[in-house]
Amino acid sequence: MSSGEKTEAPTPKRREDVRKRGNVPKSVELNSVLALVAGTMVLRSVGGSVLDHVLNFMGNSFRSLTLGEWTADGMTTYGSGLSMFYLSIMAPLFLTLMLVGLAVNPLQSGLVLSAKPLLPDFSRIDPFKGFKRIFSQRSLVELIKSVAKLGIIGYITYQGLQDKYLQIVSLSGTDIRGTAGMIAGVAMDILLKASLALFAVAALDYGYQRWEYQKNLRMTKHEVREELRQSEGDPKVRSRIRQQQRRAAAGRMMHEVPKSDVVVTNPTHLAVALQYRPESMRSPKVTAKGQLLVAERIKDVAREYGVPVLENKPLAQVLFKSVEIGAEIPPALYHTVAEVLAFIYSLKRQRRTGGQGLGS
Repeated sequence: MSSGEKTEAPTPKRREDVRKRGNVPKSVELNSVLALVAGTMVLRSVGGSVLDHVLNFMGNSFRSLTLGEWTADGMTTYGSGLSMFYLSIMAPLFLTLMLVGLAVNPLQSGLVLSAKPLLPDFSRIDPFKGFKRIFSQRSLVELIKSVAKLGIIGYITYQGLQDKYLQIVSLSGTDIRGTAGMIAGVAMDILLKASLALFAVAALDYGYQRWEYQKNLRMTKHEVREELRQSEGDPKVRSRIRQQQRRAAAGRMMHEVPKSDVVVTNPTHLAVALQYRPESMRSPKVTAKGQLLVAERIKDVAREYGVPVLENKPLAQVLFKSVEIGAEIPPALYHTVAEVLAFIYSLKRQRRTGGQGLGS
């Protein structure tokens, strides 16, 4: 598999950076269809009263044409009234469309505030990239969507007009109010059916947009390594830092060995130093531990400063595995460690009284 293939899941930083650029998954089809559905529902609910207001206003306007002469002020007043009238009756529709437009995008991908999509992007006018976009998978999907929408709208319109054909033909003998009401009713039925059908297309498109978005977010192994290096530093540098930290910790640990009461060994692989101060400790604690070369260094320092070195394989293994440096021993080891310390204290008393010391 090529290292340039995007096989890795996007990191949280990658997702955050892309989102900050205003690049989020969204379906324009969903915006359009929801606006169409909402607009159709508004027109269906208030359309009758709107039609009555329009017809009344038109009748009043035609009657006013026969009254007196039209002056510039009169025309201005009439135009202002006409504008306000149509604005007032269309306000519910405009307000609904505006609210839908403001709500749909945050519902699709959350609230994103970014000015970067407004900045000029000269790559969009690159002829080569433009040619690639024409023959891309996205273009094919857009073509399929357009054909599907055209087919759906055409079929629903045909069926709607066919069902109402006889009623439409009979409109020749109907007054304008009846004709307008009939045409508006047919148009509303067609719009509502088309909106619901197009909603299914929009839902599929939304799923596709999210799938494509996730696919484009995927990263190559090299990109993941580079991001890790940038966010956490170069691995070689981190390794050197950890090495220095281990050396510093080992140095501090060796300073504690001379203060210890005893060093318990494996005897060659492990070494654990113990210290007990009854006045300040509830139980003995481990002041240093190590294996192989570190264990040898602990034993050398202990011998140099006269700290007893005692071989006890089981105890050394348990202490090394279960007790961290600076931690007190668990209650399960109290008895065993107490025996060791009692033995060491007896040796120290023998030394002070001229007895034999512990061989090293």
